[in-house]
Amino acid sequence: MRSETRPRSSRLRRRLLSGAAVLLLLAALVGLAGVVALRSSLPRLDGVVVAQGLHAAVSVERDALGAVILRGGSRDDLAFATGFVHAQERFFQMDLMRRRAAGELAALLGEVAVSADRQARIHGFRRLARRVVAEASPRERSLLAAYTRGVGAGLADLGARPFEYLLLRRQPAPWREEDTVLVLASMFQLLQDEGRREAALATMAQTLPGSLFAFLAASGTRWDAALDGTRVAEPPLPDPATIDLRKVEPTAAPAESGLAASPVAGSNNWAVAASRTVSGDALLANDMHLPLGVPNIWFRMRLVLEGEAPDAPRLDVAGLGLPGTPVMVVGSNRQVAWGFTNAQVDTSDLVVLDLPADGKEDRYLAPGGWRPFEVVRERIEVAGGDGVDFEYRRTIWGPVVGRDPRGRPWALRWVAHEPEALNLALLGLEQAHDVRQAIAVAHRTGIPAQNFLVVDRAGSIAWTLIGRLPRRRGFDGLLPGRWCDGSRSWEGWIDPAEVPTIIDPADGVLWTANNRTVGGEALARLGDGGYDLGARARQIRDDLQAVERHDERSLLAIQLDDRGLLLEPWRRLMLETVKAAGVGGERGARLADLLGAGPLRAQPASVAYRLVRGFRLLVIERVLGPLLAPCREADPRLGAGYLRQVEGPVWRLLTLRPPHLLGADYDTWDALLEQALDDLLDQVDDRGGLAAFTWGRRNVVRVRHPFSRSLPWLARWLDLPPAALPGDTHMPRVQGPGMGASERMVVSPGHEERGLLHMPGGQSGHFLSPFYGAGQQAWERGEPTPFLPGPVEYRLRLEPAP
Repeated sequence: MRSETRPRSSRLRRRLLSGAAVLLLLAALVGLAGVVALRSSLPRLDGVVVAQGLHAAVSVERDALGAVILRGGSRDDLAFATGFVHAQERFFQMDLMRRRAAGELAALLGEVAVSADRQARIHGFRRLARRVVAEASPRERSLLAAYTRGVGAGLADLGARPFEYLLLRRQPAPWREEDTVLVLASMFQLLQDEGRREAALATMAQTLPGSLFAFLAASGTRWDAALDGTRVAEPPLPDPATIDLRKVEPTAAPAESGLAASPVAGSNNWAVAASRTVSGDALLANDMHLPLGVPNIWFRMRLVLEGEAPDAPRLDVAGLGLPGTPVMVVGSNRQVAWGFTNAQVDTSDLVVLDLPADGKEDRYLAPGGWRPFEVVRERIEVAGGDGVDFEYRRTIWGPVVGRDPRGRPWALRWVAHEPEALNLALLGLEQAHDVRQAIAVAHRTGIPAQNFLVVDRAGSIAWTLIGRLPRRRGFDGLLPGRWCDGSRSWEGWIDPAEVPTIIDPADGVLWTANNRTVGGEALARLGDGGYDLGARARQIRDDLQAVERHDERSLLAIQLDDRGLLLEPWRRLMLETVKAAGVGGERGARLADLLGAGPLRAQPASVAYRLVRGFRLLVIERVLGPLLAPCREADPRLGAGYLRQVEGPVWRLLTLRPPHLLGADYDTWDALLEQALDDLLDQVDDRGGLAAFTWGRRNVVRVRHPFSRSLPWLARWLDLPPAALPGDTHMPRVQGPGMGASERMVVSPGHEERGLLHMPGGQSGHFLSPFYGAGQQAWERGEPTPFLPGPVEYRLRLEPAP
């Protein structure tokens, strides 16, 4: 038995070892194949590509950061090459943007995206995009077709599909002309709130006394910095007969204000006329604040049109494009330079629907009588699972999107649902020669409403609004209302002649920062879509006016201004509270030293900034909690985040200290402040004491790839290293953990070689690319890189197929 067992054991061991070796070899081969596939999916940087659909050769040059220069003989060929490069560097990003707008994410990402698809489908952007393409001008259709051919050629030229699809085990769907329009529609989703603010205000208006709602929802404060110098009157305090919180049961806990969240999507921009610059040339600065990720939303490009004949049109435009489109979004064309900030004007309305008294919800009242709801049935395809059927209802005004606190359904009337609101007219800026031509282009362009600042080579500067603006009849748009009797409606678009415009102001400077820019009749036409508190705009204005003559570096310094001027009154109040509360000993002395030392700056090492910021938010929560308690009962999710000007009402309460508007939790206003201070010091203790309570520990910026949240094991390869950065919400250097300046640009048209530009996240979407994250450190440090692409490092030539 023994003699037979040993050979069998030996044979078994040999077989096991052989099997293990085979498995290891297979694993190695699979790993090698994976590496080969990943590297094969990298963009082509050098050589020659023969491409179907190209009319003449185009050169594709890249610098060390991956910034691209395209040189060609026709604008269509430049559009083709743009599509080619976008597809090779950013196709997955483009795919997510079109799918987000169309409600088709689940077909790629699976069940996790079904909810997002449901929300997007009700807007019908896929159908709208097809209509926009069908109605586009021949010139726009030609460019769309060329760009689409280029995307197809760029995707086909990759040795393997982009790495995200390898991980998902999916094939990328072909790009269609309508998909470019969907990318534009996705910017509406990013920059506008689809009626959510109006819904929140409706809840407040229906649950609060009228005078209290008017007081809290005031549209202006002492921080206002409107371009026309207007001020908005502050509503009076509600009297004790209207509301007396001393007679209301104390709240169990203060309601969270919602003001501590990351900054909303916004931007800064400003312009300086030739009379106010060192060089005698007008300057434009722009930094657009958006969610941060890899890759960055923008793509650095320069397009050079080299005419075949002396009289052929020529073009040299540089700046930032949006992958998925052939358009230069912001930039300079040697004659004019332009930039945007989100205008926060009112471009949507909620329509209260009247239903029949019999309780059936099959029809609604409209001008002319009862109408049946249009019931739309759609199917959401789900990767790796069964499709989901769902339906939604539409009205003559738009889709049904929810209900008011009384249970009445709302329909959404939104600019983004109109074909005129989406077009490629922005392309006209490439050929504009002065600010007046640029303004004419702006007024026929269909994009989300933006503050449009433009400067020209002659030294002029101008501001206006770009994007379609609804003309309301019979109402101001602040709150939902009934439109069934025809007394309220939209009557087309505001005429260009009525769109507010400022050209060459006397002091030679213009600025916007998502704030209210005008007052009076102009404000009444535009409405209030949630203007940001004016503190940031005011700080920019004062920075501009403090210097007699500016240059590129001085404007960059304003972009990097991290002084917390909004918090200075709060610092004084906190110091007074520390003394009144009798905080003694070493802690009291240390607090007094920290709060009394130098200006507040949102620097990573600053303890004082984080202390004062935290104190402000805790005080606001305690002031607003009892006032908004009825709103929270109606909707537990509701906070004060939609009351963008609440700094004004809260500070007036802290100054006047009316007893009837103090929550019953506190005997005096001083008691409220001391409780906020106690709670703040508890937070300090929980986080390791004062020395550890720095702004840098709170403001850690993480620039992440979309995959790393669901596949955290990939984060070490896909995400950029986290960094504690300066900046915050109500200052020029806007910076939160997941949002901030998606670019910083300073440029003078005709002098682009002096210009500055940097952006986070890098040019490429491929984590093995040399351009993945390139430029991130310069952006973090606020160090300028040249506006124009640098010396050529890589050369690719696109040749037309014979």
